[in-house]
Amino acid sequence: KIRQKREQNQMRLDELGLGELKSSMAKKNKKQKRSTSATNTDNTNTKRKTRNTTASTAPVPVRRSSRKGTKPTKYTGDEEELMHETELRLRSLNERENNKSGIVTIVDDNDDVNGKRTNTKNNSARPKKIKMRQYNLVDQISTEKRAVYQNIPHEEWVKDMERFCHMKLQNSDTNVQRVMKIVEKLVVGRGVQHPSTGAWFKKGIKVNLSNDFRSMLDEAAQWVYDNGGDRGHGWLIEHPIKKCFVYQQARAENGGAFYSETKP
Repeated sequence: KIRQKREQNQMRLDELGLGELKSSMAKKNKKQKRSTSATNTDNTNTKRKTRNTTASTAPVPVRRSSRKGTKPTKYTGDEEELMHETELRLRSLNERENNKSGIVTIVDDNDDVNGKRTNTKNNSARPKKIKMRQYNLVDQISTEKRAVYQNIPHEEWVKDMERFCHMKLQNSDTNVQRVMKIVEKLVVGRGVQHPSTGAWFKKGIKVNLSNDFRSMLDEAAQWVYDNGGDRGHGWLIEHPIKKCFVYQQARAENGGAFYSETKP
């Protein structure tokens, strides 16, 4: 059908005398297409040539790393700068590894200024410096005043001491719980065990309100020092005994218990 229509159109154009005009117009269009395509190919070829020439003339730096090819090279200096940079990196890496493993470099007194002759020791083998706590408290009440507390049951004064820490000293709930947990162990004779050495303090000895808590505090500080210190910074035994001392002094000044009818 399409071919028939083309033939009919061609016959009509021939009748009108326009057949030759159409053929001449088609030839001109073909020539223009050929010329434009030729110019485009010439332009692309020239662009490629210029790119190739610029790429060949520009110096390509030698890559010194395993990064992607799209990224620029990092080091473009000379070999001495590169060696210095790598030496600094290796030195910092060695220092990090030594810090992780706990190795410390120690310089002897006989070493020179540059410290060439050094010894390495493991930091974990070196004992930590432990300071024994010293307490500057008021004088302990007399033996006669403490003797009157001998027959007071521990259930009474422990409860009164707990309320005293809450109400009078305004200590937090956590503070009072940690203190009273140790006090309850001491009053029944269970004692306190050191977590590092397993040594016991006052095991089998029942502590009561008539004890000399000032001298007991010094004894506890010495016990902690002899067993490698207290990681709890005093909460193992020293703080609870100090609170017992404070309560004993306050009860003597008050003339009796604070929250019970027990006298004295």
